[in-house]
Amino acid sequence: MDAFFMPRGCAVVGASRDPGKPGHQVLRNMQAAGYRGQLYPVNPREKEILGLPCYPDLLSIEGLVDLAVVCVPAAVAAAVLDDVARRRASRGDLGALISTPGGYAETGTNEGRTRQATLERFCRERGVLHLGPNCIGVIDNLNRVDTTFLLGTAHVPGGISFISQSGALGAWLLQSWSSRPRPTGFNRFISLGNMVGVDLVQALEYLGGDPATAVIGLYLEGYADGRLLLETAAAVDKPVVVLKVGVTPAGRTAAQSHTGALAGEDELYDAAFRQYGLVRARTMEELMDTLQAFDTLPSPRGNRVFLMTHAGGPGVYATDALAALPELEFARVADSTRRELETILPPFSSICRPEGHLDMTASGTVDQHARALETLLADDGVDAVLLLDLPTLFLSAEDLAAGLVRAYRRASARLDAPKPFLPCLMAGKWVAQGRRLLEEAGIPTFETPDRAARALVNLLRHRRLGEGARRTLAMPRPAATPEPTGRRVLTEPEAYRRLEEQGIAVARWREAGDAAAAARVAAAIGFPVALKLVSPDLPHKSDAGAVVLGLRRPEEVSRAWRQAEVAARAHLPRLRLRGAVLQRMARGREMIVGGLRDPQFGPVVMVGMGGVLAEHFRDVAFRLAPVDHAGARAMIGELQGLPVLMGARGTPPADLDALAGMVAVVSRFLASATDVLELDLNPVMAGVPADGCQAVDALLVVTESSR
Repeated sequence: MDAFFMPRGCAVVGASRDPGKPGHQVLRNMQAAGYRGQLYPVNPREKEILGLPCYPDLLSIEGLVDLAVVCVPAAVAAAVLDDVARRRASRGDLGALISTPGGYAETGTNEGRTRQATLERFCRERGVLHLGPNCIGVIDNLNRVDTTFLLGTAHVPGGISFISQSGALGAWLLQSWSSRPRPTGFNRFISLGNMVGVDLVQALEYLGGDPATAVIGLYLEGYADGRLLLETAAAVDKPVVVLKVGVTPAGRTAAQSHTGALAGEDELYDAAFRQYGLVRARTMEELMDTLQAFDTLPSPRGNRVFLMTHAGGPGVYATDALAALPELEFARVADSTRRELETILPPFSSICRPEGHLDMTASGTVDQHARALETLLADDGVDAVLLLDLPTLFLSAEDLAAGLVRAYRRASARLDAPKPFLPCLMAGKWVAQGRRLLEEAGIPTFETPDRAARALVNLLRHRRLGEGARRTLAMPRPAATPEPTGRRVLTEPEAYRRLEEQGIAVARWREAGDAAAAARVAAAIGFPVALKLVSPDLPHKSDAGAVVLGLRRPEEVSRAWRQAEVAARAHLPRLRLRGAVLQRMARGREMIVGGLRDPQFGPVVMVGMGGVLAEHFRDVAFRLAPVDHAGARAMIGELQGLPVLMGARGTPPADLDALAGMVAVVSRFLASATDVLELDLNPVMAGVPADGCQAVDALLVVTESSR
């Protein structure tokens, strides 16, 4: 892919004198970026454009051409491909193309799909690396390349590289960065378009090996092999920040289990990003802030934040913003730090009331700001400082910024490693010059304190996520997902036998063919028992009254059989009855453990608070399968019901190790059993440590051809 970013010669096919045409703007942007190679406009109707000699076609260019940017409409692009083929045959160069126009498969028409197929076949057969079509190209600020037709991009080098599946969103990002008081620096930008040739995985691999890229941003709409994309991103030895859009709260319409109904697209993406160590941004602002933070801020040693300000109300707002993020703690400083602040600051300052908060009042001077910042950064109990300030007639943003820069440099020079400093200068254009001074010194600034806090949380989160990602990559890859061949719900005895073959604990059970046999079986396995009718027509038996719990005598079992059969036949008159299951009642907290085979991610495992209200409360955690025991414990740790499982209000704790063990075993089963489409163990009874963990109900959906 070097040919896109370091071309020795670049042709612009469809170059134009008209400033309103992409072919004009591409030429202008290449010149504005300071492109150091040879630039060749191609247009048979022109002799010269922007001071450059113009060529009638690609074959007429005598110099070396590594890259051609095609700006002509899709309808006439076939003629350009003919020229590329002839040049490849005669000169052996021109190994890379960027196609900017639309009119291909994104139109949804047969004509567009045919054009794209022709383009794909041509590039494959001719050995041409291709980017697009329907894209805006690439930018490389170090090598001074800009093949886009965007207006006003500031070519400031930095450590951020960005991949976008949307040209328009990429333009929004770049032009927002270029509009800041000091334009945000970035390294490389890639607009993928329809991904004929270069796709997300190739772009990630390439940027992952780029030493000038410190952090990779990704705008993601979707990718067919989601697991491959995640594995590639996790293997990149640098942070990857993702803005994922196009999510839906709807469950899968074909789902027959609680698991399938709970596994919305957004939930799976969120879990997958967390598992593979990707940082997810929820908004465009969070994406931009987080990328800049990774590029310019030092890595925080911990989560203890101190807030300093001279503005009362905004300080309260910032305190709320920090307190709303459970990953952060307010720093507690040493008594010596507190006493030093008292000697530095105005007499009416509020110091550590509450902890981690300093309001020096509006009388705070530049020198007092600077000395307070140095003092706080020197305290071992402070991991980061967030500053919130407003300009006043007696406190200029420029003077404040200059003082803060000097103070931060002095403080950092005394530390083994610098600490993050996140200044938030409010009031728009009135602080623009101050923000510019800070950012020119390598200190990122933020529009609001909540945006600064979120960026800091994402820095902290990345370190924790990276540890889990390394474990995930060490797990075996699951078996490939076969083409679906229909669906079949196993009966409960069939499901139990499959589970027990895999070592998944099931509460003691036996089958019975009639009411009399059921009474004898119940006595043999031990009371109390549950009676559950068996039928291929009843995937959810409780809804049909086909389950009776807490039976304690043989006569109760016989009577329960008759009651259940009457209720089930009233629910479904043509019921196919296959006997009943008698199962020993188990104790513990009701959990749900399950999984599904997702068309994009493959096997997925789930754990959550279970029972009949599982879908109502939706307290669940997902991971791509398989997971190890540590990964399963991390899933359980995400549940809102964790305090209940750990023994709230004096109740005994559940055996979380046994529960995690079941999740891990289920995940391995899902990863290896390619016929399993959905699995629902609900409830799983998580008992106290002596009781372990047992499934007391199972719904298993398999492909039609499975046993």
